[in-house]
Amino acid sequence: HPYQRPPVFAQKLRSKAFWEKADFPWMKTLEDAFPQIKAELEAVLPESNSDIMKVFRKVGEGGRAEQDAQIIALGGVWRECVLFGCGGAGECTQVFPQTRALLEKLVPSAVEMARIGAGEIIVSALHPGTRLLPHCASSNTRLTCHLGLVCPEGPKIRVGEEWATWQEGQCMVFDDSFEHEVLYETPHVAGSTLRVVLLIRFWHPDLPEQRRIPTLEEGMVDFESVQGRRGAPPLSSAVSKCLEQHQRGLWNGLEEISVAGSAKIGGIAAESDSQRKSEHVDLERAIDEDNDLA
Repeated sequence: HPYQRPPVFAQKLRSKAFWEKADFPWMKTLEDAFPQIKAELEAVLPESNSDIMKVFRKVGEGGRAEQDAQIIALGGVWRECVLFGCGGAGECTQVFPQTRALLEKLVPSAVEMARIGAGEIIVSALHPGTRLLPHCASSNTRLTCHLGLVCPEGPKIRVGEEWATWQEGQCMVFDDSFEHEVLYETPHVAGSTLRVVLLIRFWHPDLPEQRRIPTLEEGMVDFESVQGRRGAPPLSSAVSKCLEQHQRGLWNGLEEISVAGSAKIGGIAAESDSQRKSEHVDLERAIDEDNDLA
């Protein structure tokens, strides 16, 4: 799909921007627990949204999720409370104890995924006047669930070509390897409302359990290989041949030194130096010819 451009792409996984929550029975249980989860959130926000700063850090602070901080448009504010994720949950373990216990029972694979750094489970708070710029996630091996906790009018999300809005107590499921963006264009004024969701990354349902980590590892190898080829394109056969001969000549010279002993060092060094100069000329000629062909 043209909108699906993650750096790590696993083949043979279904690709669609939004998924039906009915495809994931555990989400009904999560929605049923909405009052309990909302009550824990309201304990953090009893009177004013300003109290959120006591436990919710700005995305990217402390070195966590620095790449996500780069997609926040100028003037926007995006905060998070990490329930499970790389870098630990910190004070959020005290703020959302019942929610964390529920998630460990309900989606243990998602919790483990977060702990190994392949995903995350956070409470995400978006301030009015914030835009998250269009971007694609790192891999299509996972999907994302948002449970709406505080959902005022105004915020909306685009995944691929489709726009959607959040509803309190309802799950939204999408594939964040598709290009997506978030808009909350209401001005940030006194009394304005945050948009808050419980965000859960979980494994793509088409990916068997035994293939999850190997698929990620293989994808990273492929990605690094592509990046390497971009930075250092393959050499032509002529250049490769000259380099191979040059390396072989240096290795043979070292073997001769080892066998003959110190008495021959001077002569071999002189011979090797002459050989290197000749091979250097051949190498330069081959590179020039290669550039002419290009």
